[in-house]
Amino acid sequence: GACALCGDESADWFACDRCALAIAMPWDRAGERGPQARPATLTGPHDGGSPRDLSVLGDIALSGMLATGQVERLAFPSRRRAQRRLRAYLDHGLVRACLQGEAMHRDSVWTATSAGLEFLADRGARLEGVRPYRPNARSQKLLHGLLVREVTVSLLIAERAGLLAIEDLRHDSDLAGVAAFAAAGLVPDGLAVVRRDGRTVPLVWEAVSPRQPFGQVHAKLLAYDRAVAGGDGFFRQAELAILFAFESRPRLERFSALAVGPGLRARVHALAVDEVRDAGGLVERLIPGTGDFRPVPWLVPGRWPYASPDAVAVPNGEDSGRRHLFSLASWRAASGRLRIVDARTRRV
Repeated sequence: GACALCGDESADWFACDRCALAIAMPWDRAGERGPQARPATLTGPHDGGSPRDLSVLGDIALSGMLATGQVERLAFPSRRRAQRRLRAYLDHGLVRACLQGEAMHRDSVWTATSAGLEFLADRGARLEGVRPYRPNARSQKLLHGLLVREVTVSLLIAERAGLLAIEDLRHDSDLAGVAAFAAAGLVPDGLAVVRRDGRTVPLVWEAVSPRQPFGQVHAKLLAYDRAVAGGDGFFRQAELAILFAFESRPRLERFSALAVGPGLRARVHALAVDEVRDAGGLVERLIPGTGDFRPVPWLVPGRWPYASPDAVAVPNGEDSGRRHLFSLASWRAASGRLRIVDARTRRV
């Protein structure tokens, strides 16, 4: 077997002794450090962490919580590399790990500790209003919260690929006091303000988990419909995009059949979670670009060529599969943001 948290293959249960202790006794409390299974270091100038370490820790702090797979999508070429670095952060008390209730087969969930936030602040990170997030590992809302973060992760990936710039990014706990939402009687799961091609686009999104009552989803859609039809300036913005992200495709199809007013119909988008994870496709769907680039559906994980999340755009003129295959090098040189990875070795 292998440890579900750090990937240590010597473990014969869901968590090795070191990680099990970390779950039982969070290490950011004074004097509660367990035995070191192996030395762990943060590489970088003066052992202060590499730029990638700082980026990952910042992403966890900004998002509140991230699952192992989401951290892998953001910064690492493989799951094993992600697990090892997260283990190093855990050894230094910068993050806390928890399991998703009794579901030992699911990804571990990582949150920043007070020490982690201090570590980032000491290195110049801007963390106004960011606090350690403490999810309830046994709550049904945990799965919903992780689905909300799928959109967050894709937006961060899109920004690093040069597809957009994020000016504001918040989640539901930070949006309850926003006047526009309070007046409309709703609180979105997430809000982002992004810039692309000289345009400023406000994006709000809702995550729909399989166990969420469909009547609740319908009621929220109607609230958005009323807000767009007669709301204040925020909901009247022509560039406003509203996204509903579904984990269940049957629910997505049922949602798509609901009737809405003409004002909302132009702004609302419903996508499955696998479509949300395609960062480039998500951006093109919500904020169509003005250039001569478009998403390519066949660049998907598990097929050759395998495309990383930022490899999503090619010139419109190349419609033939054979042309796609033989002109990838020139596109990479032209765009500077296309990476092709061998599906077997995961090498660029």
